[in-house]
Amino acid sequence: MSLPDCLTSPHLTTILTTTSYIPGLLGLLASLNTTFSSSLPPPLVCHVTSDSLVPIITSAIANDPYLSAHPPNLHFVAIFPLLNSLHPQLPPHHFSPDPTTTTFLDAARRLLFLLPVPIVYVDLDVLVLSTAITDLLALATAPNNGIWYTPPTTTLPKSPPPTTTYTVHACGNWRNKKRSFNSPPDNFNSGVMVLPLPTSPTTTPFLPLYHACIERLEDSMWNDTEEKLLNVILPDWTVLDLRYNLQKRAFHHNPALWNTLVKEGETVILHYVGGKPWNSVEELEKCDWEADVVGKYRDLFALWVKARNGEVIPRVPFASVTSTTSEDDQMAVKAMQERISEANAKADGGGKQDGSPPVAAVKIDEGANKYVLVSARDPSMTRRCFFVRSDVGAEYHKDAADPLVSELLEKGYGDVNVTGGGRILLDTAQKVVTVYGHSYGFGRADHETSADLIIAQGWYEGFEVTWHNEGY
Repeated sequence: MSLPDCLTSPHLTTILTTTSYIPGLLGLLASLNTTFSSSLPPPLVCHVTSDSLVPIITSAIANDPYLSAHPPNLHFVAIFPLLNSLHPQLPPHHFSPDPTTTTFLDAARRLLFLLPVPIVYVDLDVLVLSTAITDLLALATAPNNGIWYTPPTTTLPKSPPPTTTYTVHACGNWRNKKRSFNSPPDNFNSGVMVLPLPTSPTTTPFLPLYHACIERLEDSMWNDTEEKLLNVILPDWTVLDLRYNLQKRAFHHNPALWNTLVKEGETVILHYVGGKPWNSVEELEKCDWEADVVGKYRDLFALWVKARNGEVIPRVPFASVTSTTSEDDQMAVKAMQERISEANAKADGGGKQDGSPPVAAVKIDEGANKYVLVSARDPSMTRRCFFVRSDVGAEYHKDAADPLVSELLEKGYGDVNVTGGGRILLDTAQKVVTVYGHSYGFGRADHETSADLIIAQGWYEGFEVTWHNEGY
């Protein structure tokens, strides 16, 4: 069996292993059609692990009011027969759909490593909202001067040299605990990824990656996810702009960051990680590990329904940013200010000069986090200093201020004053620092002063450091 024509030219790739993701496939196809309303969308090649899935999908499309009237640019490939034909030297059980003989259902994307073409992979729980997705197809062929596929010859080796390195282009995984996206060397999200061919021509350019997957999957101690497996075998990843994989959970867990990302650029791919719009309430709460998933992501689920029905999506909705400041927090802020006032009143002007290192002017954490701007006189009481602190663990602004205030008072600084607060977005992968927002407890900080202080430290040379007064 030769390579199907649909694989020999640029295309998006996905894999369907079960009927439970057919709603996602239909939503993806509808979003491609409406996004490319004035031109043909890029082909989507759907690799199926069972021939029985094809008539089910075909029937679903034929009975769909929108897709039946707007046929998608969709191609099916039965992946097991194709791979058995292309690689008769490999044990057939590696391609068996019998889950008792292989764990392929937990690592379906490893099968793509046996194809001689670049990989531009999208999960079935995404919507394509911009024609800029074609940028990913161009990225996949960039190392080989725009060439997607070269028919193999008998003179080519089967596998690249052992020294071949692979670089996958992807976005960092969203992490609820950090309320931010990963950057290297932490894990990438494998729901959208681009893997160009190595520059050395071979008949099976990704064969080492396939064998690395098999070795790990056949280890009886391996019990992790497919995404973790891909991160293990592809540790060197290059960061894609987050608009190519804007992950759902940021909408609720860091609305300020979400709004910054939506405001600053056109969203290309919206990714419904965790619970899916077509899931039941019980499934949603199980997948997202939180209650009221429907309420938290209502606007995003409504957007998916509109896209699924063939409506054009002009932009991704902004998240609702509400105050997290409670009455207890206001009381805590008042208590902190009283403590500062008492300490300032007791200061005798001499201050402590015990030889300890000075307090760092700037400490900011990765992600979009609450921050405070604090002023104080140094221990000699001759110079006023400013300090910026953002803290990934700060639920309230006083949580960001308290450790700094304590350190300043302990080291003999006087006339301490929390001048205000807001948020700081630090994205080291994109080399961006944005200072914005306000604090209900302390008021809005002078963000220009904070931005100037960050620039002056020299730690973020080459970063775009900006500020504005919008948001919370």
